[in-house]
Amino acid sequence: MKKCNVFVYGTLMQGYCNHHYLSNNENVRYLGKGILNDYEMYHIEDYPGILPKQEEKILGEVYSVDGEVLANLDELEDEGVLYNRVIEKIYLENTKEVIKAYVYVWRLSVEGKEKVKEMPWKPLEA
Repeated sequence: MKKCNVFVYGTLMQGYCNHHYLSNNENVRYLGKGILNDYEMYHIEDYPGILPKQEEKILGEVYSVDGEVLANLDELEDEGVLYNRVIEKIYLENTKEVIKAYVYVWRLSVEGKEKVKEMPWKPLEA
C-alpha cells in the first residue's frame, strides 16, 4: 500500500492521548521531529488547531503512514468539517531535509481561543 508523510502537532504526538493511532503499527514509521513554517497554533479545547500565519512556526513530529492509517486520522480529525488535510513542506530536524507531508489545518474560527505561545504544544493546565 502506498505510503505518505503526516506532520502531527497535538494529541497525536508521543506521550499524548491519541498517539495510539501511530504506535505499535507496522504501517507507521516515525521520521523525526519537524518544523512547519508560516503557521500559528491555538488551544481549541483540549487539543490544538493551526492556521496560516507568516513568520510563525509549529513544532511537531513526522510519520510515514499507509492509506488505512491516513483514513483513520481523517476520521479522528473530522477532516473536511473541523480540519482540512493539506500538503505542506516540513523541515526534518534530524536529517536537515525538507519533505512534503499532510498537515491538518483548523477550518473554524479561533475567536476567543488562546494562542499557543510555546512549542511544542502542551494541553492547558486545568
